[in-house]
This record gives sequence, structure tokens and C-alpha cells, in this order.
Amino acid sequence: MRITEDLDGIYSGIIIGGNCYPAEAVVDQATDALVEPAPVFTRLFDTEPAVRQVVMDLFSNRLADRTAKALAAGRPRH
Repeated sequence: MRITEDLDGIYSGIIIGGNCYPAEAVVDQATDALVEPAPVFTRLFDTEPAVRQVVMDLFSNRLADRTAKALAAGRPRH
């Protein structure tokens, strides 16, 4: 799955701020996806450690990757 670079702020808004945004995924091969209504996802995130761990792992890996790319490009740290 390819996710565009401008989604980092949206991820933060959804995971941390509870905001809702439209979403779209472009896939390069056959893919199974699960879409849950926000209240269902929130309940699972709050009550299921495995769900919370997967989401936070994905988010933290993406954040670390973006930070490494920014540092490699010589962007200032703020």
C-alpha cells in the first residue's frame, strides 16, 4: 500500500486528537482491508492491547522514518 507523504498530520489528528478525515489507499497488489466505524475503532483501541500495540507500532515507525529522512536532508530540528 502506498500512502502519500502529506498524511502525517492527519495520522496525528486521528490518533491523538480524535479528529475525522476522509481516507484513500492506493494498492499495488491485491489487498484485504478492514474499515471500522470510528466508535468501533476507538473502543478496540481503548480495550484491546493488541490493537493498540499494532496502531502505535505503525505510527511510531512512520514517525521515526520521517524524522530520519528529515535529519538526513539537513532540515533543522524543532
